[in-house]
Amino acid sequence: MTAEESKPSQQDQPKDPMLRALRISIGAMFLTLIATGLLLMTVYNPSTATAWGSVWYIQTQMTFGWLIRGMHYFASDAILVLALIYSAGIVVKRAYRGWGSGIWGMSLGVVAIVLIASLTGHLLPWDQDGYWGTIVRTNILARTPVIGDALRQLVLGGSAPGNFTLARFHMLHVIVLPLALSPVLLWLPIFHGRVLSFRKTDAEKSARTWPITRIVVTLIGLSVIAVHYGADWNLLAAPADASAVDYPARPEWHSLFLFQWLKLFETPTTEMIASVFVPAAVAGLLFLLPLSDVLLPRRGRAVVVWFTTLLLAGAIGLTADALVSDLAPSATELASVQAKINEGVELTSGEQRLLRTAQFNKQLRKARTISKRAAELASLHGIPPTGPLALLENDPRTRGPQLFADNCASCHRYGGHDGTGAIPNESATSSDLEGFASRGWIRELLEDPNDTKYFGLMKKPDTEPAHTKMATWVKKFRAQNAGNQEATEANLAAVAHYLESESLTPGRFAEIDAYTDLTNYPSTGNDRTLQKGRLFFMQTCNECHTYKGEYEGTTRAPEFLGYGSVEWLTLMIAQPDHSTRYRKSGKEPAQMPRFAERLSEEEITLIARWIHDSRKLSP
Repeated sequence: MTAEESKPSQQDQPKDPMLRALRISIGAMFLTLIATGLLLMTVYNPSTATAWGSVWYIQTQMTFGWLIRGMHYFASDAILVLALIYSAGIVVKRAYRGWGSGIWGMSLGVVAIVLIASLTGHLLPWDQDGYWGTIVRTNILARTPVIGDALRQLVLGGSAPGNFTLARFHMLHVIVLPLALSPVLLWLPIFHGRVLSFRKTDAEKSARTWPITRIVVTLIGLSVIAVHYGADWNLLAAPADASAVDYPARPEWHSLFLFQWLKLFETPTTEMIASVFVPAAVAGLLFLLPLSDVLLPRRGRAVVVWFTTLLLAGAIGLTADALVSDLAPSATELASVQAKINEGVELTSGEQRLLRTAQFNKQLRKARTISKRAAELASLHGIPPTGPLALLENDPRTRGPQLFADNCASCHRYGGHDGTGAIPNESATSSDLEGFASRGWIRELLEDPNDTKYFGLMKKPDTEPAHTKMATWVKKFRAQNAGNQEATEANLAAVAHYLESESLTPGRFAEIDAYTDLTNYPSTGNDRTLQKGRLFFMQTCNECHTYKGEYEGTTRAPEFLGYGSVEWLTLMIAQPDHSTRYRKSGKEPAQMPRFAERLSEEEITLIARWIHDSRKLSP
């Protein structure tokens, strides 16, 4: 037999039912992507100002929009998985020989086109995931020798993702790549010798019903997944923000192995080799796989099996390693590392990696919180004309903690951290503001003003303890009322309740000033405790603290009209040396810097509103 005769013909190619089923499922996914994509295009608007808002509208406002987008989202993952399995099936069945080289090339083409379509589609929502994922991928592309920067500029249409990038990715995703994939999917069954024909036998007619059944089963399975996960807000992160450099970017599942692979290399040269030359070499070897039987007639099959097995095992292993390495460390592990830091002991590489993982998980929790908040704000207020980022820029719940961390956490703490969950390196020198002016916060303050949560850490310019008069007053008051401890505790609880109400509705009970007791004051049910607290304040606390500028004693402490309200806090942050706060002179002048010259009015108000609104108020 001649070598020519030994080559398998087109008709000799394996007509494996598994490969046929996979082709049908891939075709079903492709049609699903086209159908759902056309529906999404009726709403989607590809610009940096409108892309996120249009996807949010699809997800939350459009009738069954969440289902349509969910099916599109998961179909894109499904078609890639099916294409990879199909390619693996070709290797297992040795269907890459002879005429099969065309089949093999087309299967690789399907994988490449679907992968590029997934990457371009990842940016289209213009959210944090897509934006920073694109930054990471194009930075890898820029490592290509000589032409790297030019390639990156070509892909992005500039130095960073923007409107040009979105326009190019949208065109690739909805026009170029589908048109490129269509003929490939059409020719795959033809190369397999599966040209459809009209047959008349019952057995053959029955056999032709299987494709329909597979398509229906595939679509039902996809719909179930979309129904279960399609409304999940994890499918849409917060709007893209170029200033959020701490965003915990991670690639999609199909690129995790490459992300983990690059962690093994540290120098620019090795990174370039690992990110450019190694993937290019692997892709080239895969494309030339059909030549294995020609170049290695006796061991070709063994080489192919070992090569693909090692490649698959490496990709799965690196993906698993990436997932495991991102798991949040336990509290015990973190406590052990923190103890070593406190003792000044040098950390091992594993412990340093654990700290990085802990930081990543903090950033991830923060990112998810901001994503949900953006969705809430969009539902409440709609999308501003200036774009979705304006939702978060003017939101105290998201910007307040960051502004606090950047400007206040060098002295203050918020629940022991800097407002964002991180622990500053330097020690606190002032009070912890979590729950400031709430009933619980004030009540604990009246127990022990010198607690480190309140005034215990604060010092005068001469390093002597600050605010000792408050601690002295509390000690004296308790001593004077030692015989009636129950009434003392009731009065302190009442005034804490009242001062909390001042932060919510300033001056609500100011009319009680005219009464020396509550005997003749009209009872209003639940307001009785607040009235009692107001009277106690005017008879006791007003000896030092002013109310509407007036006080009874000789020590002038800060004004308590609206104490703890947004307006009160705003002035305190902007001008702590204001005449109604701690003043510029006196026995204990203001030591807190004025932020009126450092921050805008809007930024100061955002900090004040966050401190005010994030309190847990007692029922």
